[in-house]
Amino acid sequence: MELRNIENLISPLLLEEKVRLVELKWITDQKTRILQIAIMHPDGSMDLETCSRVSEKISEILDTTDLLNIDYYLEVCSPGAERVLKNSEDIQMSIGGNVHLTLIHPIEKSLEHEGILIDYDGTKGHLEISHKTRKKIIEFTADNILKLRLAVKL
Repeated sequence: MELRNIENLISPLLLEEKVRLVELKWITDQKTRILQIAIMHPDGSMDLETCSRVSEKISEILDTTDLLNIDYYLEVCSPGAERVLKNSEDIQMSIGGNVHLTLIHPIEKSLEHEGILIDYDGTKGHLEISHKTRKKIIEFTADNILKLRLAVKL
């Protein structure tokens, strides 16, 4: 079954549970197929109880539709503390948080920067970085982003 069909099938449940689908993918661990569904609350958080409850309900939906005629495991999980920000909405939700930015073309002689995401409008954004002993704000453009992910600051 195509992932889009699975997404359409589970979307009403996700709305009902007030969670957002972050990622839906098939992964293979040796010979085992796993349908991995990453979800989060609108505020970016996630908890084990919600994952467990949503997993049970998705399992019921998939079992009753009989659309998946293969052996697989279902894994409903959080997207992770250092997840990749894949679209404008993800980036907007991360404003004010610590991120790791990997660029296509260097800014300030570096392809990688880590700091606080100040703003992002879909075409450009600003990142507050620590440069030696002072803070500095750099501007980056959407077309220069190779990868942008959350970063845990220790």
